[in-house]
Amino acid sequence: MFQTITASHESLTPVISPGPSRVLFSSREIDFPEPVLMERYLCEAGERVEAQLDAHIVSMHLARSTVFEQRTPLGQFRNIVKSEGAITLFPAGRITEVKVKGPAEFVYCAFAPEYIQQVMEEEFSGRAIPLHIRTNLHDIRLRQLFERLIALLQSGAPSGRLYVDSLTHELAVRSLELHAERAAAYREKISALPPYIFRRVAEMLRANLHARIRLADLAELCGYSRAHFLRMFQVTTGVTPYEYHMQMRIQHAMTLLTSSASPLIDIAAACGFSSQSHLASVFRKRIGTTPSEFRRQL
Repeated sequence: MFQTITASHESLTPVISPGPSRVLFSSREIDFPEPVLMERYLCEAGERVEAQLDAHIVSMHLARSTVFEQRTPLGQFRNIVKSEGAITLFPAGRITEVKVKGPAEFVYCAFAPEYIQQVMEEEFSGRAIPLHIRTNLHDIRLRQLFERLIALLQSGAPSGRLYVDSLTHELAVRSLELHAERAAAYREKISALPPYIFRRVAEMLRANLHARIRLADLAELCGYSRAHFLRMFQVTTGVTPYEYHMQMRIQHAMTLLTSSASPLIDIAAACGFSSQSHLASVFRKRIGTTPSEFRRQL
């Protein structure tokens, strides 16, 4: 139905929703990776007709238990009860007819086929993973990733592109692992980044505390694929590039609070936070106090 999925493309909600629907949040409104579309929507009782998708979709049910009727290969309908957090995987291709008997709320992430193919090559040594519709799955990791992405959608993604890139990549990898139970065994053993390359990455992160930086920028600097770089960085530091960058930003904020009388709004901007309140929120979570209180205690 869509040749590629980008932030500027039309919503897929009318295609995959099991009933009349209304989009609550869409990634088209914020800085989201181009091969990915994410939306949260509410649907009423109704029916979804059979359709073709040119995107891989991971969907999570957000409402209380809801009864669905899904058409079987024999043409009959069978009841499925989905509880909160239930995951459905739709590979690109045909999606079957389904009916929903009451209102329900969902969030989904749609990936362009080229993006999924690239993840297979980078994360699973190019091994082709059979993709089939899977429904009513419950997976703690996918639920956590969706919850973080929902928070980003609702907040306008103040944490920046690096965080969004990392979360959507992890979501794609985890969905492929669920498609094939042994898929994780296909992944290569990863070593740490060579010290000189890590220093180069750290310098780039430090030089861009106030700016947005993408996972692809860091990977290109090192000459690795995004997936390979991400795993090597985590082996090296124990955290993601986003988390490491955030630690740098907080440390720089503490230095400025200690050594200057700059207004908090200027410190927030210098450290890459979208606002003074964003700085205060992150600072309190990590340091246990607000920037103002930290400065008064000096």
